[in-house]
Amino acid sequence: FPSHDISGLQVGIHLENVGFHYGGDWIFRGLSFSIPKGKTLAIVGPSGSGKTTLMNLLARFYDPQEGQIWVDKAALTELRLADWRQKTALVSQDSLLFNDTIAANIGLSSSPNNPERLHAAATQAQAFEFIQDQVQGFQTMVGDNGNRLSGGQKQRIALARALYHGAEILFLDEATSAWIS
Repeated sequence: FPSHDISGLQVGIHLENVGFHYGGDWIFRGLSFSIPKGKTLAIVGPSGSGKTTLMNLLARFYDPQEGQIWVDKAALTELRLADWRQKTALVSQDSLLFNDTIAANIGLSSSPNNPERLHAAATQAQAFEFIQDQVQGFQTMVGDNGNRLSGGQKQRIALARALYHGAEILFLDEATSAWIS
């Protein structure tokens, strides 16, 4: 069983000759790169090129079939999954929102929500202004899967959720594809 603690990212994440396939052709092979702590890396490519698969590997929904992902000096597979998930957040293009208030969707399992943290996370996710424009602000109901919000607003709420919960490492899978400038 995985046993290494992760108290916080010290050096960075490194992929070494990573390969993955879903049973047929390889999605990618021999993929190697590093993401130093505190830096941002953008992965761009056409639809179907493996960007989402890469995000799922980094979030550890899958393990590579070849190579290794390193977090500092420990293999990702050696880290306790619960610890890794507390340090990371995956914000996808189609993030799930519940038929509840904006505050509840950002705070999720925190009850009661911390208003200062809600405001800070919403501001950092560039959602605060549109939330304040709602008649009920943070208490606005978003509807089933956020159907009362635009695509960009839903993505900003999902990003605010990750920031609210203090994720140290964010994996954004086209998480800003519906944002309006």
